Amino acid sequence: MERFYIRLFGLVDLPTRMRARLIAKMLRNMSWKTMLDFGSGTGAYSFYFSRCSDSHVSGMDILKNRIEECIMLQQKLRRSSLDFIVSSHIFETNRFQPNSMDVVLAIEVLPYLFDIPAGFRDIQQVLVPGGYLIAHVPLMGYAQKPDTIRFDTETIRQFVAESGLQVISIFPVFGSIARLLTRIYAYSTRSRISTAFAFPFLLLASLACSGMNHMGSYCLVVARKPHSANRH
Repeated sequence: MERFYIRLFGLVDLPTRMRARLIAKMLRNMSWKTMLDFGSGTGAYSFYFSRCSDSHVSGMDILKNRIEECIMLQQKLRRSSLDFIVSSHIFETNRFQPNSMDVVLAIEVLPYLFDIPAGFRDIQQVLVPGGYLIAHVPLMGYAQKPDTIRFDTETIRQFVAESGLQVISIFPVFGSIARLLTRIYAYSTRSRISTAFAFPFLLLASLACSGMNHMGSYCLVVARKPHSANRH
């Protein structure tokens, strides 16, 4: 029954589905075959976008146990278009070469970086000329430690520009309706029965949260590496 339910409604994780829907909308306007999911966490986005035809997605995260779980699921699914690796920086490993990725996802990961400018430079370096960064970050959100930079649209724009990327769009998303739906979702997850009943309705209602919202608590960033960038 659980597998049947997931086949009908997909992954039972409302915030992830809402973000994936926004990202998918951006990707429809891009030509890509290789993607790096930087800070892949549970691997939800890696698995989601590795279903695209003729694509290959690499998930990377600092947490070894998360990556091991993702590898186990990837092997169970026998999905050759997907792989995972443990690392905290892109170029700690020889798995990724400069100018090798068409798209880099950075979803809810940038505020956790100890060296944010270095992270942006790594992303710029691994992208092919003309490749895209798609990032999702909280506006003025949580800080890992007192001196960690809190993001707003201007600081994001500054980091992007200093890395050598060109800003395509930076806009706020997920306002009061999205916050209400996620609170209801969090409350419903106290039991499997309430989750199963509420999730389809919340998923349908969340379709109203699929675009820009000037009162949003998060922002979606799309940036591009210039075609004139030097190849290594």
